[in-house]
Amino acid sequence: MSRHALTSIMQMKAETIAAVICSALAFPCIVFGQQSPSPADQSIDGDWIITFQAQGRGVSGNLYFKADGERLTGTVETAHTGPGTIQNGKWSQQRISATLVFEKHEAVVLEGELKVDGTLTGNYQTEGRTDKWQAERKTAAR
Repeated sequence: MSRHALTSIMQMKAETIAAVICSALAFPCIVFGQQSPSPADQSIDGDWIITFQAQGRGVSGNLYFKADGERLTGTVETAHTGPGTIQNGKWSQQRISATLVFEKHEAVVLEGELKVDGTLTGNYQTEGRTDKWQAERKTAAR
């Protein structure tokens, strides 16, 4: 067998082995699909629908977050509060803390966390009371 033929056979074997390895690595992704990102991989940035529990009723509104490292800014608006901004916002280790400041409503202090299902939940304080809130991404809202 010539040296050229031997080199060609070795190259074909190497290419076959590489193809088998690539196929084996890709197989689980094809069969099982891609997993959704863990909360640690998710960004809080974007539009959310927030619902405040207030005296046994839900009060919904729009919420927009923008995180820059741990610094969190954004806007909020409900029919009850009117438009507002996020001040003193912090986003760290999947936890949020912020003060929502409004022109025509007392400030609302939020604390919460991003859950595995992608929702944000926590407690808020305003007007001398504490209650619960929840938010889901606007694109995921029903």
